Amino acid sequence: MRTLGERITATRVYIAGLRSIESRKPQMARKRRRLERKLVLLELAARWRRRIFKPSRAQVAHEVMNVMAAEEEAAFRARLDTFKAPQQTKDEE
Repeated sequence: MRTLGERITATRVYIAGLRSIESRKPQMARKRRRLERKLVLLELAARWRRRIFKPSRAQVAHEVMNVMAAEEEAAFRARLDTFKAPQQTKDEE
């Protein structure tokens, strides 16, 4: 059985590996996002165990929703960038 710190480190390493192959295999993005949500929960558990703070259920849900919202915004901006028309400079006109 791994300790909490080992699980956090292993998850971070795994996420970094998925990021590196994501350009070749876009389907890995879903797996990476799921692991990032898991990492948030693991880090919250670690903070609670060190008695830094004890989160309520609402705080845990809020943290996870923040991560998910940031992911959705990044995905939206990426899609938006692909549909943007190239800007014309004054020299081209």
